[in-house]
Amino acid sequence: MNLRDNINKLNESDGRKQADLIQMWKNEASSNLQSMKAEWEGQLPVDQLKGYQQYPVAEAFEKITTEPYHKVVPMWRKWAVAALFTGLLAVSGLYLYQRASANVTIVAEAAIHHHKLNDGSEVTLDKNTRLDYDGERAVAIAGRGFFKVAKKESGASFTVELNKGKVTVLGTRFSVTSLPGEVEVAVEEGRVKYEYEGRSIIINAGERMKLSEQDIVSSPILSPNQFSWSAQVLEFKNTPLDRAIQDIGRHFHQNLSLATEIKSAGKCLLTTRITSENIDQVLEELKLLFQIQYHKSGDRYVITSMKC
Repeated sequence: MNLRDNINKLNESDGRKQADLIQMWKNEASSNLQSMKAEWEGQLPVDQLKGYQQYPVAEAFEKITTEPYHKVVPMWRKWAVAALFTGLLAVSGLYLYQRASANVTIVAEAAIHHHKLNDGSEVTLDKNTRLDYDGERAVAIAGRGFFKVAKKESGASFTVELNKGKVTVLGTRFSVTSLPGEVEVAVEEGRVKYEYEGRSIIINAGERMKLSEQDIVSSPILSPNQFSWSAQVLEFKNTPLDRAIQDIGRHFHQNLSLATEIKSAGKCLLTTRITSENIDQVLEELKLLFQIQYHKSGDRYVITSMKC
């Protein structure tokens, strides 16, 4: 007696006969139990299973057979799942490859953002900075960024498009500022080439370049805090306060200055390590150290008085 015959008879019988038929079928051979499990696992036509989808199969099986229920997935299902999974991997792999190769936009809004590019280069973006990346060795930036460019055996250059001009490098560490009213390139390691309107300049390690009006002006980097914003740490050791004020303003990208009537700031020395997240916290610390008073107008801070 096969399973399908039993099912047909079950459908045609009353409850008592159904129980007898199940017991008879159970006693025939253990092989039938495996057959029953396989049939219940999905090989019966769908129309014969209507209304039984929520039936507690495991509980019923254990009551009938007095054996523990173990779900067996038919081999064709395993192959189907494997094929589907492989297909999804292939499709997702293609998608990821296309995403990696296509243009990508990275935006740092309320916090500094670190990102590793496909070629192994790394970039740190300041707050309110946008980076457009071609997926290979070219970016365009609006805001402020610090780059650690990976060298390529092929010698392929890495380019950074600014709002005015372009930077070209092979492998180095440098920062750029690209804003409507400010363009600056500073090199920590290696050297870069800056080009603008047919002119170019080589900037070596320890130098920086600023675009003043239409003039390209280079100068040595005098402050050890030139790149402090990317590491989010400011350090001062017996630093004249007027110079420290410049570093603090650059670090937080804020317009911070001393009132013209203050003449003693160069004689006040600052030794501290600052990890504050905003300029207001730093000014409160300076208020404790030097009793400074300041006022804020828009994004401009002016220190109006102080004591050493």
